[in-house]
Amino acid sequence: MDNLLEIAKIKKIVTKNEIYQFCKLFGLEEDINKKYKYYSLGMKQKLRIIQAIMESPNILILDEPFDALDKQAKQIMQNYLNDFIKKENHYLIYTSHSNEHKEFADVIYSIDAKTIKEIKNVE
Repeated sequence: MDNLLEIAKIKKIVTKNEIYQFCKLFGLEEDINKKYKYYSLGMKQKLRIIQAIMESPNILILDEPFDALDKQAKQIMQNYLNDFIKKENHYLIYTSHSNEHKEFADVIYSIDAKTIKEIKNVE
């Protein structure tokens, strides 16, 4: 909680209660006061996601957002992102090594041998 509150101090637009609700959404409410060094890889990923989304940005850039998440957390994240991309003037950019969750994409690029290739463009 201390880490999230420090980040929240920057813009001062998210409350402690709102942070707690995000933690509850991702199942971290029981561990919110545990030291970060004792978090599992999945718990650390959930914390990173909460840090990224808690201030409701218009542009969300995520690196491997589904990595290390359990099935339930992946579903929660998928639902959140589905809602996020439906909002006007909200943009999602994310990287992935897997073929999962391509349904969020309007455009997909592949990078291979330092070459970028567009593989999907839906308009």
